[in-house]
Amino acid sequence: MPRLLIPFAEPEGAARAVDALLREPRDAALVVHLAAVVEPLRPGKVAMFVSAQRAESMVRGAARRWLAPLEARLAAAGIRCESEVVLGPPRPTIRALAQRSDVDRVMLPPARVGTLGRRDIETIRDLSPHPVTVAA
Repeated sequence: MPRLLIPFAEPEGAARAVDALLREPRDAALVVHLAAVVEPLRPGKVAMFVSAQRAESMVRGAARRWLAPLEARLAAAGIRCESEVVLGPPRPTIRALAQRSDVDRVMLPPARVGTLGRRDIETIRDLSPHPVTVAA
């Protein structure tokens, strides 16, 4: 069963990656793994207003809201999907996710849509043991 990872740090780029995937020929065995990367709120003035647990809950909730429409689109297309929320700084976290051993391919949002630039994408391509494609 082929597994495709779509790691992202903002919803617009993830939507473009899902659009690109839906334009590809279908593989009935494909499983898509969506990984929404969110940066935890930093300590400082935030602590005056919300606890660390509440701050984490807020960013996880935002990421779940990003994932819901993507999961629905994939389900409507008959594509199996798993998803997770990953806390961490986007660039290094996405770089690490692209090296996971439990995926066969990685699809990234287009450069300059969100967090990743061209250099980031080239670095991910160089480091990933899997084929890495970039959504158009």
